[in-house]
Amino acid sequence: MGLFNRIKCLFASVLLFYVFYLNNYKCVEMRENPLHTRVDQVFHPLARHHAAGCESLAKAHQFVQPYLDQTHAFLDEHIHEKPWFKQYKIEEKIQAAKHHFHQVADPVLQQVFQSFDGFEKQAYDYVVKYTNEGKKFVDEKVKKD
Repeated sequence: MGLFNRIKCLFASVLLFYVFYLNNYKCVEMRENPLHTRVDQVFHPLARHHAAGCESLAKAHQFVQPYLDQTHAFLDEHIHEKPWFKQYKIEEKIQAAKHHFHQVADPVLQQVFQSFDGFEKQAYDYVVKYTNEGKKFVDEKVKKD
């Protein structure tokens, strides 16, 4: 049972990373560079999958947005209006922490995502190559029998 849980955790982690990669790198790249996206659709084998993934993420964001708005309204009403929240300038500290995080993490994440982009292409080529070889092998065995 422990092995199954580890595999499940690994799969969930990879899926979460891929969603994060799509949302914060590929979808942004596709929105900011539409010409590059058109060229990629011709030459990049995964361009259709990226476009479909970004479209699904946009739909999910639209679905979740009303709940996020309700959460923000609740926080504004019950937390952000408290005297201690204003007294200790917590909102300013949160914004400063976000700014510092983005200064430090964004360049590193950009490099990780660029490396993963190359890895993704290589993995796709590898899978396609061996899938085609497997199909040929099965077809040859079927013809012999």
